[in-house]
Amino acid sequence: MYKIGVIGSGAIPFKVSKILNYCGNFKISAIFSRNKKTALKLGKKCNAKVFNNIEDFINNKHLFSLVYITTPHTSYYEYIKICLMNHIPVLVEKPIVVDTKEINDVILMNKKYDTYVSVAMWTLHSDIFYSLKEVISNKHLGKLKETTFSFSVYKSKLFKNNRIFDKSRGGGALLDIGIYLITIAYILFGKPLDIKIGVS
Repeated sequence: MYKIGVIGSGAIPFKVSKILNYCGNFKISAIFSRNKKTALKLGKKCNAKVFNNIEDFINNKHLFSLVYITTPHTSYYEYIKICLMNHIPVLVEKPIVVDTKEINDVILMNKKYDTYVSVAMWTLHSDIFYSLKEVISNKHLGKLKETTFSFSVYKSKLFKNNRIFDKSRGGGALLDIGIYLITIAYILFGKPLDIKIGVS
């Protein structure tokens, strides 16, 4: 049984727990969250030990082999750092951090503590993506001259105070634009010769 420690108790770990039920060899065994109510609910669902203090969670690292970070973006760096310093492998939701200084620090820490850190990006492992890669690499469509990638978020008064538009809270899902569009283009076509960015 591969045991997973989760930091955060929002919607994502609840969805992941459902998927893991079908896998058989994976289990959420420990949870740290500042939200005691949702943490206890997730803990009950997964039959996992719940911690409301990050130090207690880390001190019980014997309960898991890997930590999955699912908190808001602005806290990723803090939790990645704690895990790497304690030689705990990390899987973190997108985007991995919110600026270049943080990602440079994460890369250096990963080397220093000889651990492992990666971004949870399921789309790169989907059947559709594998099929697309095969079609492009085998040139079934001939030589591609142009491609278009699109990502949009509908903004209305209903979302006025939503974190996905709040720069001080990491911009929420809007930072996924770089992850989904640029990463997928890079994997499909290789390193670009030039990058131009326009906002509409």
